[in-house]
Amino acid sequence: MGGGRDVYRRSLKERGAVEFLSDRVYRPMAHLVVRLVLPTPVRPEHLVLVQGFLGALAALFVARGADLAAALLLVLRSILDNADGQLARARRQTSQLGRYLDTEVDFVVNLALFWALGRATGAWALA
Repeated sequence: MGGGRDVYRRSLKERGAVEFLSDRVYRPMAHLVVRLVLPTPVRPEHLVLVQGFLGALAALFVARGADLAAALLLVLRSILDNADGQLARARRQTSQLGRYLDTEVDFVVNLALFWALGRATGAWALA
């Protein structure tokens, strides 16, 4: 599969702008996940489903007022959300299905988080 740096470069998606948190925190941490799962049968779609589960779980924590637990789960979710695409690109396994699944899971998690914010604050109109 090549050296670690080659895999890292190949796994990155071109972005039009600097995204500090993503570029400096999430993408490098996601690369560690990719290095761990690269020699395994774990597929990018598996990471999408796991990060979706973590996002839904975070929404439940938000709804119950457990903000720190929710925040930690959302950070882990963001790392895995970067890792799924990096893994697909590193293995040259990108697909329309993978992109679609990632987009739809992100939508469901965002919807769950807005629901949870409305429930936790009582400010449904703002959520």
